[in-house]
Amino acid sequence: MSDGVGTFRMVPEEEQELRAQLEQLTTKDHGPVFGPCSQLPRHTLQKAKDELNEKEETREE
Repeated sequence: MSDGVGTFRMVPEEEQELRAQLEQLTTKDHGPVFGPCSQLPRHTLQKAKDELNEKEETREE
């Protein structure tokens, strides 16, 4: 087998939509940085999940 072979997983449609939103976000799309938040936006939760699952070698510097 070649070194470039990896495993893939199916990405749910909902996750694909959230990733598409993340790519288009700018700093103006976010509310206040500090203070209480009754509910986090779905795309923010997806971003947090992505960062938790990130491997050290793939993390952007």
